[in-house]
Amino acid sequence: MTPTLIISILIFSHGYALRQASPQQASQPAAQRQERPPESVQVYRIEHAHLDNVAEVLRLLARVTSVPDNRTNSLFVRGSKEDFEIVERIIESLDRPTEDTSDSLRVVEIKNRDTNDLARRLSELYRSDLRVSADIQGHRLVMRGNQADLDAAENVLAKLDRPLPSATVHFAFFQLSDTGAQSQVIGPLPPDLQDVAQELLRFGSPRLIGRTMTASVENEEFQVAGQVAEESMVEVNCRLTSAAKDGAVVMQIRAELALEKPDEDDGDEGEKNRRQPRRPRRDFSIATTVLAPRGDYVILGGAPHGFEPGQSVVLVVHVPK
Repeated sequence: MTPTLIISILIFSHGYALRQASPQQASQPAAQRQERPPESVQVYRIEHAHLDNVAEVLRLLARVTSVPDNRTNSLFVRGSKEDFEIVERIIESLDRPTEDTSDSLRVVEIKNRDTNDLARRLSELYRSDLRVSADIQGHRLVMRGNQADLDAAENVLAKLDRPLPSATVHFAFFQLSDTGAQSQVIGPLPPDLQDVAQELLRFGSPRLIGRTMTASVENEEFQVAGQVAEESMVEVNCRLTSAAKDGAVVMQIRAELALEKPDEDDGDEGEKNRRQPRRPRRDFSIATTVLAPRGDYVILGGAPHGFEPGQSVVLVVHVPK
């Protein structure tokens, strides 16, 4: 199956602009687009539990926004009918009188997240109602408090201590030359980039400079740097701001490519080697936010400084499914 190509040629110092939506998205009937259920606002009076604690638990477990009203000790919650059914069950479990005020101790194993970070978040959430300490070596949290707070905190931890979404990201750099009607792919290509190169033929003759890849998790910054070809050095700095498992991956990208100019004459090898450190470089730089559906290719392009008219570099970003 031919992958969807999302073309985004952006202007950076010199170049041109083109935006083409995904064919799959463009052909989707309006009737198939999922509509959000109608929302309204409900007011819930809290009798026994701490108002801010309940609001935070609702945000984590029910994924709704609630606004505390300290004057009436109430929560204003916005959501759908289905949301309110979940909200009412959560409030019912939290807003109960606590007869046993004696402290109990509970140890919870942490499997995925940073123990210090979770200890800090629980301490901020429950303030003086719950004492939390992190056992870093044992990957555990030790909590002390009454049974109701311990039960609620363990439910919150079950939501927080989940594997972070991750993604493998491929980067490929092409040099593009405008050769008019004689456009052709220059040099060999791996099979997975054949369709991308055919799409680039609309703008000139593409030549693959090099490619690299990395894996990262959501909210993590990473850097990929090194030599991708004999004459090319790249550096890609990126942050995955969202890496939904079945949806689009959102990345903040800054990519730089240093491409050396070829020698202008046919001097002997010794003379070329002596000149090599002084050969000027053509630098390509691009900084943008990319939304890349898994399985699609997003192409970003621009004209580096020093390039001849009609020449440019494109960066292909691909997140496999």
